[in-house]
Formats: sequence, C-alpha cells, structure tokens
Amino acid sequence: MRYYIDIKMLPKIDISAGFLWGKVFSEIHLGLHDILKSKGEQPIGIALPDKSRDCPFTGKSPLGLNMRLLAYEKYDLDKLNASMRLARFRDYVSVSGIREIPHRKIQGFAHYERIRPKCDMAYYRRKARRMGLNIDEVIEKFHNVENEYIDAPYINVISKSNDQKFKLFIKERHAEDLVMKGFNCYGLSSISTVPLF
Repeated sequence: MRYYIDIKMLPKIDISAGFLWGKVFSEIHLGLHDILKSKGEQPIGIALPDKSRDCPFTGKSPLGLNMRLLAYEKYDLDKLNASMRLARFRDYVSVSGIREIPHRKIQGFAHYERIRPKCDMAYYRRKARRMGLNIDEVIEKFHNVENEYIDAPYINVISKSNDQKFKLFIKERHAEDLVMKGFNCYGLSSISTVPLF
C-alpha cells in the first residue's frame, strides 16, 4: 500500500456520527462495487484509525470519526473519486486529498473483516438454499438456535441488491505483515491487510 485518503465525519447536533457512517459508507460501497465490476478485483481497503473515540453531541462512536481508504495505486483512489461521491455531504464530511503513506510511521498491520451473525434472516435464506428447503422449514428446524451476540462495531447499511437494511459488523484483527489479495465491495477482507499509522 502506498496511498490513502482520509474521510472525517463531522457530526452536528442534528446529525449523529452513526447516521453519517451509514450514508458515507453506502456511497463508498457503491464506488468500490463499480471498481470491482470494471477491474474484476477491488484493490482498495479501509481502516478505522480512531475507533472508540468520543464524538461531539453523541458520546462514543465505536467506529470513531475517521475512515481511511488505502490502495497500492494512486489511480484506484482517483477512480473512486471519493470527494465527488460525497459532495452532497460537504457540511458533514471532510475528504482529504490523496496522500502518500508515511512508511516510517507504520505501527503494524490489520485485517478489517465482516462478521456475520449466525441467526438472522440472511442466515436462514442461505441455509434454505443450501438445504433445498423453503425458509419456513429452515426457521422451524433452527428456531432454537440462539442469536449470536457480536461484540463489534457496525454500520447500518441498505443493500443495493435487495433494498434490505442490515448491520455490517466490522472486526479488526492485528497482523504481522502486509498481505494484498484484494478486498470485497466494502473494502474489507479476512486475508488482506492494511497498514496502521
């Protein structure tokens, strides 16, 4: 990784950090999805450099107020065009220009990966498809399975494919080295890592 952009949430008394995260992340997700469709891979990862930071007006924000987008090629961040995508949120979001990663300040590496609850409706739909049953049969069969508590921050997102609302849980795991195997449409990966600085 050589380049990055910082996106800073600027919550106000009438707009919470959580609401901003949902709106901003949805726009960035669309851009990352477009890159995936055009290139066949998605080379931009996200980092949360100030998780669990106090936020004005709303107390703690488990995600912090800063989203960092990182890429090996400057071209990929140019193509994302984050400042244009987020132009309508100009009063609530600050987008930095593309900067070089200060390699001397790298403190380590981390995976930011998606965590899925085991007993939500999406789980039942996937299980029904795999087992060749209808969803009611699967719910009946697995209704005693307790909902898993996930101790991770999340972003409220609306799926662009089916307009369903869901919580995108994000877990940070520290790693030893930089691994670049690509990221999903959310900028997350259980394999690829991003530098922490």
